[in-house]
Amino acid sequence: MKKIYIYPNPRRDACIAAARDLRKRLTDAGAKVTVSECCKDVAADLPIASPFGADLALVLGGDGTILRCAMEVLDLSIPILGVNFGNLGYMSDLSPEDLPDAVERLISDELFVERRAVLSGRLVDGEGNFLSHFRAVNDITLFRGDQPGLTRTAVHINDTYMDTYHADGVLVSTPNGSTAYNFSAGGPIVNPAARNMILTPICCHSLLSRSIVLAENDLIRLTPEGETLPQIAADGMTIPLPKEAVSLEIALSGTPFLLARLSRGNFYDVLRRKMVPSHD
Repeated sequence: MKKIYIYPNPRRDACIAAARDLRKRLTDAGAKVTVSECCKDVAADLPIASPFGADLALVLGGDGTILRCAMEVLDLSIPILGVNFGNLGYMSDLSPEDLPDAVERLISDELFVERRAVLSGRLVDGEGNFLSHFRAVNDITLFRGDQPGLTRTAVHINDTYMDTYHADGVLVSTPNGSTAYNFSAGGPIVNPAARNMILTPICCHSLLSRSIVLAENDLIRLTPEGETLPQIAADGMTIPLPKEAVSLEIALSGTPFLLARLSRGNFYDVLRRKMVPSHD
């Protein structure tokens, strides 16, 4: 029996309604369905449970909802199929109108799963001791937050000093996240099938600042300098900064993000449709 985990955006009534409808359709088709605990306060009538043992996570929402679900299922190797109830929906394969016709395929083995790179970040103290660890599907950002003035960040790659950025912050992105904040910050678009990292300064006070595309085995070390205390975010979520922290180290994780589709994806077609809609 196919086990499907539904993860709706709990703040959108349309997503909760779709979760109820899908639960019935999928159950009638022979699947076992559970729903994320994020909905326990708004949909107590649904079978709330953890994603453990699921074959597929069906996300109802936008790209932000997919990112939140990814952190739940990453270590369980559960692929995510997105249904776009948001705006751009860059990672989503379906629209709400597609759902009635997609039910049979959801419980079959007709899915195509893409393996996408994930960032692993860790904070270390002055002696290199590990303080905390976190991951991100799209990006990790060191930024000035609501502090006045620019951050000053020394950048090392594989222990080689590269530069010191005087900027609003520094962004490290995966290829999957290259069309998100990285794109807005002037960074390059990279095919999400690649295993690279993109290092991009944010509003850097320099004529020579450019993004750097790094290899999959590279290690980035960001060391804040000066009086402006930076903040750190992973996929838009603030990461607590211990007072002992001196540097932020970022590398690619060994655990991939699994993104499911009902048909083989064509990145360049999606790029054209999502980012340049006037060409349709």
